[in-house]
Amino acid sequence: GRFLIETSLLTPAKNFLGLEVRLGAVKWIQSVVKGESLGNIRALWYSAVNGFPFLEDSSIKKVFYFFPDPWVKKRHYKRRAFSVELLTEIHRVLKPEGKLYIMTDVPEVDLFQQKILAEHGGFEFEYAGDTDWDLKVKTNQEEFCLSKEIPFIKMICSKVMK
Repeated sequence: GRFLIETSLLTPAKNFLGLEVRLGAVKWIQSVVKGESLGNIRALWYSAVNGFPFLEDSSIKKVFYFFPDPWVKKRHYKRRAFSVELLTEIHRVLKPEGKLYIMTDVPEVDLFQQKILAEHGGFEFEYAGDTDWDLKVKTNQEEFCLSKEIPFIKMICSKVMK
């Protein structure tokens, strides 16, 4: 939630929507938004696996998918939100020049995401170093990884017109 709020404060002329499966996190974000009278940010208690029927085609410039639950056991892969179906929805709502930003600290998740991206075929991706990463705010998990010297992976995916 902090990433969402701080990013919205840096760019008050842009609108932000956060989707979160943890109700407590959504309530915290909503309380900060209300308390600070932030008009450019909303948070919904929602799972991205349900798609985005409430978003118009080609209406979003950036999508952030950071540090998902890794569900490392093979029998739990079905619980991972990152799927061809999710990528199809992200592809649909992204503007032609839109970007999908991904971060994980689990190498197996990175390999899984590469596989799903290749299977979908609607995105070109490249790994990003600090100079390529144009986001000014760090997530809590990113800061944690940096403080504990835990390596993490940053990827920028560009929409490819099919």
